[in-house]
Amino acid sequence: MIDNSSIIIANSIIWNEESNYEFTSLPNNSVINADAYYSNLRILDNTESTESFSIDPLFINYTQDNFNLSINSPCINSGTNFLEINDNIIIDMDESEYYENMPDMGYFEHYGEIVYGDVNIDNIINVLDIILIVNLIIDGLISDEYNQEAADLTQDGTINILDIIALVNLINDN
Repeated sequence: MIDNSSIIIANSIIWNEESNYEFTSLPNNSVINADAYYSNLRILDNTESTESFSIDPLFINYTQDNFNLSINSPCINSGTNFLEINDNIIIDMDESEYYENMPDMGYFEHYGEIVYGDVNIDNIINVLDIILIVNLIIDGLISDEYNQEAADLTQDGTINILDIIALVNLINDN
């Protein structure tokens, strides 16, 4: 970050096991004003924080780019649905935008025991799940015996080609 930068971090996870810093100033710059609200930062040094902590977020598998939260993650229900700073509303979420009591920290909301990609609920993520997502995109529905929510791998509320690509990448990585 450049000198005298200000950043507000809210409902976020900044966690990098491979680095000594989560963020830092550029050389010859001295002042970073970082304020973290309802966030999980691996290194909280030089950061003003409110309701934030530094605990392993327990991603499902960050080495394979699966940043969904595991069922035991401390980030579940630890975010906030409303944040106002200096009369500026930073976050104002409707209850329909998150699962359970409060939003989770991080990009992906944890929805209980859903295994994203396992559309046919057989505990195996494979080409059969891809076929179900393709059928869902083409026909608009699948049988109730399958988990349509698990087809939304990007967790953007829309099931489309991006979810198929994410699933193919997930299968290829494993």
